[in-house]
Amino acid sequence: MTPAETLRWLTGLRNLGSRLGVDRMRVLSARLGHPERAHPCFHVAGTNGKGSTSAMIEAIQRAHGRRVGLYTSPHLVQIGERIQVDRVPLADAAVVAHAERLRPHYEAIRAEDPEDAPTFFELITAAAFLEFAERKVDVAVLETGLGGRLDATNVCAPEVCVITSIGLDHQEYLGPTLAAIAGEKAGILKPGVPCVVGDVPSEAEAVIVARARAVGASLHFVRDRFAAGLPETNLVGAHQLRNAGAALLACELATRLPVDDAKARSALRSVEWAGRRQECRLADGRRLIVDGSHNEEGIRAVAPLLAALNAPTVVVGALGAD
Repeated sequence: MTPAETLRWLTGLRNLGSRLGVDRMRVLSARLGHPERAHPCFHVAGTNGKGSTSAMIEAIQRAHGRRVGLYTSPHLVQIGERIQVDRVPLADAAVVAHAERLRPHYEAIRAEDPEDAPTFFELITAAAFLEFAERKVDVAVLETGLGGRLDATNVCAPEVCVITSIGLDHQEYLGPTLAAIAGEKAGILKPGVPCVVGDVPSEAEAVIVARARAVGASLHFVRDRFAAGLPETNLVGAHQLRNAGAALLACELATRLPVDDAKARSALRSVEWAGRRQECRLADGRRLIVDGSHNEEGIRAVAPLLAALNAPTVVVGALGAD
């Protein structure tokens, strides 16, 4: 296959839809020699804020001279944005190389049982694990794709878990209530691994607390750690202050990766994260603000920022709305 054909094959697998479950990922990871175990990692879940929080954790870790792998989804423009080392996205050629390496595993598994064939998300997750292991990163930050309990990233063994927020989203996969969704997100909790909890509704918090007790994980709430005031960040909005608190607390809890408070807070004031109230200038000089909020909780966070603008023109795009 040509590189273009390989890339079309990989991205074309998205047309098969989402299939939750970690068993396929466990099989694939085992065939690859468990590259996800090559380095410490942070595991970040949540309805909203997980991408921003992951970027903040990455910035803090990199400010301490560490080589950091960052895995997020979805991408905005190029697929390599999902897999970054020291905030440099993977080039298409590198994505193709990983896809070509993974395809024989895909075909072998599929030949045994088509139902066990890895999905697009599982293959791109495996590509991230391989890239980070081969680049010998000091630490990786892994954002869940959908939910947590049955997400492909949940094969990792994290230093710290983070649950940023709980809201109604992807109910067809995660359940119809906040409690059900919280149960899926809390599926990333591991015995003996601390978990940071951000701003979650009381019914969701009850589920997370119960799950933590059941597995033996300690919970650490942003509201308790930063009762005197949340850390500052250059990302705009009250929700980003909460995300900054979650990121800093997560780094404080990772005892194998000690951080200096001043360096960490400085890193939070210079975070880059596209698609979240990102400001650009049009050719005629007008200011364009882009935000990828995609559910009610996200829109409620953005609403005060819109209200503060002077008579803005708001352009909204929606897909699959009821």
